[in-house]
Amino acid sequence: MSSLDETLSAIGYAKVIVRLKPAATASAVAGAVVPTAGGGSRLDHKAIEGALEKYFMAPDAAQSQSLAASATRSASKKFRRSESLQSRRVRVYPNLGLALGNVEAGQAAALANDERVDRVEKAPELSLIRPVATRPAKRAVAPTWGITRIKADRLWTAGFTGKDVVVGHLDTGVDGSHPALQGAISAFAEFDMAGDQVTGAKAHDSDVHGTHTAGTIAGRSGAKGPFGVAPGAKLASAMVIEGGQVIDRILAGMDWIVGQHVRILSMSLGLRGFTPAFQVGRRLVH
Repeated sequence: MSSLDETLSAIGYAKVIVRLKPAATASAVAGAVVPTAGGGSRLDHKAIEGALEKYFMAPDAAQSQSLAASATRSASKKFRRSESLQSRRVRVYPNLGLALGNVEAGQAAALANDERVDRVEKAPELSLIRPVATRPAKRAVAPTWGITRIKADRLWTAGFTGKDVVVGHLDTGVDGSHPALQGAISAFAEFDMAGDQVTGAKAHDSDVHGTHTAGTIAGRSGAKGPFGVAPGAKLASAMVIEGGQVIDRILAGMDWIVGQHVRILSMSLGLRGFTPAFQVGRRLVH
């Protein structure tokens, strides 16, 4: 018995990640595939959501109220939802070719047999690894040991600094005012507890970890010396953890990153164990 079957048997429903078939076979839904500027294609997520929603459960009132309340804690005071959470049964991530939602036992079997569906997997139940202690960093006037260990400083000397490269960065966000990251952030997105992108969010960090990892990737030289592996690169950074609803938010961040046409992605998320859940996507944007 699979973990999905076990969960359905034990509690009657489960959150699932659905891998959708390629655009060519998903075209059974009228208008479900739309061309992109680069000559590729992507899923029209609203069309797919409408076609698949019959297989999914709607959130109950208590869950909807809890998620809606998260908007009031957003960094953007003007954030307003475009639809009621209770009306949303399933979310499709068009750039990843995935769908996410809760299903009951009968719905799961029917969903797996739908012609648009390639695979249905139980979404993992994730928890974050929290730090047990912090301490101030020591000042340095030369490249840090990590830089010299991987010989990044030799690449700088040869002219390879990451210039013109954008690196995807999913974490707790990033402090856009940090002096070591001035000019390093090309795009920023915040995703709330329901996985919705917060309109007008400015680059900020809900903790400190995201700013730390952003510095590791692209920190500019400053009073502490050079420390970013690619000090000439830029970041497309998204806030996807801290607070809960980790699966919804990480998938939303990954979908956004693909939409930014970024080919390198850093996710130092501190999740316990290993799960293949984030490996089932299929990029449909070229």
